[in-house]
Amino acid sequence: MVLYNEHRTDTIVVASVCIPIATLAVILRFFARFSKRQSYYAEEWLAVGSLTAFLAYGGISIYGKLRSFLSILRRLLLMLIFRK
Repeated sequence: MVLYNEHRTDTIVVASVCIPIATLAVILRFFARFSKRQSYYAEEWLAVGSLTAFLAYGGISIYGKLRSFLSILRRLLLMLIFRK
């Protein structure tokens, strides 16, 4: 059983789909409060804090996956260029 596989792209796909949805949800939450002329409470600011943490997590996950992918791609290109 493989617990970790650096070549899987599901992390990139999930983060790429969930980041825009979460960002839009928080923006719409603030817009709804603003349009109703209601003040912002702790829930809105906690949503901003959790969105910030989620963006950091998603960014780090995508960066880690892309870094390993680019490392493999670089090795393949070097093998093709300097092939004997």
